[in-house]
Amino acid sequence: MHRFGPIPDSLKSTETGEHFSNCYDCNGLLTDNEDGYIVQQVFSKGEAIMEIAVCEPCHKKLYEEYSDETKERIWNFYLDHGDLPNRLGKFNPIPIGDVRPWLNHCLTCKATLDSLDEYSIAAHCVEELLIYGESPFMICSSCMEKIVEMLSEKSLGTYDRWLERCLPMAPAQPDDSPKKRVLI
Repeated sequence: MHRFGPIPDSLKSTETGEHFSNCYDCNGLLTDNEDGYIVQQVFSKGEAIMEIAVCEPCHKKLYEEYSDETKERIWNFYLDHGDLPNRLGKFNPIPIGDVRPWLNHCLTCKATLDSLDEYSIAAHCVEELLIYGESPFMICSSCMEKIVEMLSEKSLGTYDRWLERCLPMAPAQPDDSPKKRVLI
């Protein structure tokens, strides 16, 4: 069973200090969606370098555009490495509101937060509440890169077009480095 609690300050917009209000894709109000929304932030050396909030219908629409091969690879990666079925039971004794234990280790490789220069955190919210279940979670940049490598060419193109539309001001990357992605 999932639990709900107020969204902690650490999951609010780092730019405004407020709750995310609109979907970065459709621009609709996030609080108008009964299925909630996903918040994701990417950090480098402790500083937020990218953040995004996407309503569940837009998230689902993007996911449905991925190839079946990509969906299967990503799903298997999380099943093999993420221990999602046991996540809620593991953290159930921890009081609501303290997200640090949920974010202290990479979901898939278990690297500790304090050992990482780059990482991403993600959370599923509804209205102004955080849903404690499979999320919130942290994933390190190495594991994010592994997931990006699992994307088929079709899915990668779909994702890149979506990201350019939703985050047109995303930080530019040198031509010889892999493009940093928010894996929403």
